[in-house]
Amino acid sequence: MDNSTKIMLGIKDSHLELDQNFTEPVEDQGDRIVVHLVQSYQMTCPYCGKTMQKNGMREVHCLGPALNYKPTIWSIKKQKYLCKPSKSCPQ
Repeated sequence: MDNSTKIMLGIKDSHLELDQNFTEPVEDQGDRIVVHLVQSYQMTCPYCGKTMQKNGMREVHCLGPALNYKPTIWSIKKQKYLCKPSKSCPQ
């Protein structure tokens, strides 16, 4: 996603990208516009500092700025993380 698309959609998070699993990640559904996004990045455990493992995705819907006088829904698949239990990290 280039910078002009991010500005048009009002996206300020550098970790958000268009979901490539859809042929058209920006859909005009008549009464609303749905933008399919994915958020994933490396994360470290706040307790032990080790890199956490990816543990599936969770879908969140947010209301974005209106485009063409239609409400814009951001459908974001956020990465979930899990730290392996160990002696150095009881959490």
